[in-house]
Amino acid sequence: MSYQLRTIATFDSELKQLAKRHRSLKSDILQLGKELQENPLVGSDLGHGVRKIRLAITSKVAAKAAGQE
Repeated sequence: MSYQLRTIATFDSELKQLAKRHRSLKSDILQLGKELQENPLVGSDLGHGVRKIRLAITSKVAAKAAGQE
């Protein structure tokens, strides 16, 4: 079966804004595209041929909980 990766205009504009703050985001998205080519069924199935994939931004620093060192 052939799959096609498509984005919508709002995703593209939000990605552009987020990429200014998170330098690794574009490479993370490209890596996700490669992963989807290998296994197109990654993520959660939402039905009607739509899937949800959570992406961790590698350059984002994890926040510590208040009061912890």
